[in-house]
Amino acid sequence: MRNHSYDTLARAVGAREPDPRGRLEGQGEEPAFKPHGNARLTLLEVLRIREQRGRRSQRATARSFGVGCTTIRDIWDGKTWKKV
Repeated sequence: MRNHSYDTLARAVGAREPDPRGRLEGQGEEPAFKPHGNARLTLLEVLRIREQRGRRSQRATARSFGVGCTTIRDIWDGKTWKKV
């Protein structure tokens, strides 16, 4: 079963499946979504973090992705990674 967030993203960029680098099929060598140059998380990691809301604590999610609790909160609240 596909994730609703991924389906929404795929429709928005007109793509099918991402490869491990976050590139979407048919997009050549350029990624469909370019995060900020200092981003520590990939597009797919952000989608996985959003899936964890309500299932795991901020602290547990932050530890599993190697980021701070504030980063997780900002993703969940839509303050960062808004366009995803």
